[in-house]
Amino acid sequence: MYAVINDSGTQIKVQEGDVIRVDLRDHKAGDSVEFNSVALISKDDALLTSASELKNSKVVGKVIK
Repeated sequence: MYAVINDSGTQIKVQEGDVIRVDLRDHKAGDSVEFNSVALISKDDALLTSASELKNSKVVGKVIK
C-alpha cells in the first residue's frame, strides 16, 4: 500500500517505513505529524482517487529531527 500526499505544493509518494523531508514545522523529534491532503491511495491493486473515497484519509508520520 502507498499514498500520494500533497505538502507545500509538492506531491510525495509515501509508504510505511519511508523517511521523507518536508518543510519546517513547529514539531519536536518524536512528535507525530498528520498529512490530510491525500491525492491517491493504492490499496490491494486498486487506486482510490475520487474525493469521496479520500475525504477521511490521512497519512500520519513521526518527526525524526
